[in-house]
Amino acid sequence: MYYLLLYDVVDDFVNRRAPYRQEHLKLITEAHQRGELLMQVITFWKSMAAIRRVAGRDLDRAVVDDAARAVLIDCDTCVTHSKILLAKEQISHSLPRGESG
Repeated sequence: MYYLLLYDVVDDFVNRRAPYRQEHLKLITEAHQRGELLMQVITFWKSMAAIRRVAGRDLDRAVVDDAARAVLIDCDTCVTHSKILLAKEQISHSLPRGESG
């Protein structure tokens, strides 16, 4: 059996998740021990130019923050780019704030 967890970044998410964090970590650890854990991160960007500002010349190279890399067992070195068509009203709710939004 596989589970799909979808996360939205919301204001004050660190404090809002606090009551669930220990149970969540327990479930993740158990799934990892059974070999059932795969994490995929999907980011939304306004343009390839925005990606270039972060990734540099090699757009297929995964850019993983040192803090994230420190807690991961393994991570991909390459990324896949896809174009996704969203309805206009969905875009404002789907894109995170900041560089990628």
